[in-house]
Amino acid sequence: MYYRNTGKSLPGLLTTPAFFVKIKPIKPIKKVGIKEAARVKLSTRSRYGLLAIIDMAMHQEKGPVPLREIASRQNLSENYLEHLVGAMRRAGLIQSVRGPSGGYYLARAPAEISLGEIIRVLEGPIAPVECSHLDDENCFSNTDCFIRNFWEELRVEVNRVFDSKTLKDLMDRAKSFKSISGCLSQD
Repeated sequence: MYYRNTGKSLPGLLTTPAFFVKIKPIKPIKKVGIKEAARVKLSTRSRYGLLAIIDMAMHQEKGPVPLREIASRQNLSENYLEHLVGAMRRAGLIQSVRGPSGGYYLARAPAEISLGEIIRVLEGPIAPVECSHLDDENCFSNTDCFIRNFWEELRVEVNRVFDSKTLKDLMDRAKSFKSISGCLSQD
C-alpha cells in the first residue's frame, strides 16, 4: 500500500518531502472470543494455591489433610504444592501437624480468610501494572501520568473484590458441584 506524503504526521507514515512511503496496512480489529482476547490473569501460584486451600478447608473435618491427598484430588504436583503451602503456613493462614497422621489445616475459620489475603501471600501486591500506586516512586514518569490514575482505580477495585470474598464463599460454591477437581484451565 502506498501513500503520498502530505506533510501530515500519520502513524506509520514517514514525513519525507515529495516521496511515496510504503507502510504495512494495519490488520483490521476483529471480534474475538474470550479465549482469544487479552486478559489479566492470575498465575498458577494463585490458582493452584486457592484450589489447595479450598480442598484443605473442605476435608479438614476429619483432621489434618495430607498434602499428597490434596495433590491427588486436584491432579497437582505435590512438590509444587509444598512451596505454596509453605508460604501460606508462614503467613499464618494454615498450620501443620507432623507425623503419620499429619497434614495441614486452616489456622482460622474459612469466613475469616479473604481471597485477597491468600492471593497477596502467594503473589505479592495485587496490581494491574507496576506503577499503579499513586505514591510509587518506581514509575517511569515523574510527572503526572494521565493513565496512572486509571491504574490506581483498577487496582483499588480489584483488591476490593478479592477482599470482599472469603474462603467460605468459594467453599459454598464448590459444594454445589460434584467435585472441585478439574477446575484448572489449560492455558
